[in-house]
Amino acid sequence: MSSTSKPFSSHDNGYDFWRDNALSYGINEAMVICNRYLDMNLRCEHSDDEGRFCREIFAAMYEATADKIVPGRLIYP
Repeated sequence: MSSTSKPFSSHDNGYDFWRDNALSYGINEAMVICNRYLDMNLRCEHSDDEGRFCREIFAAMYEATADKIVPGRLIYP
C-alpha cells in the first residue's frame, strides 16, 4: 500500500475500520474480520502507515472488548 492511499480506500485509520465493521456486523464478526487483516499483515512486510493502521485496529479492538477478556485465556503471538 502506498503512503498516499487510504487503507481499504474508505478508512482514514484503524479505529474507523474497526468501528465501521462493528457497526455493520457486530463486535464478534468485526473481531474476525479485523483479526484476519492483522494476521495477513503479520506475515508480510508493510509500510509504516500500514503498521500504524494495524496498531490502531488492535487498540480499538482491545478497547471495545476489554470487559470481555479473561487474562488467563489470552494467547500471545
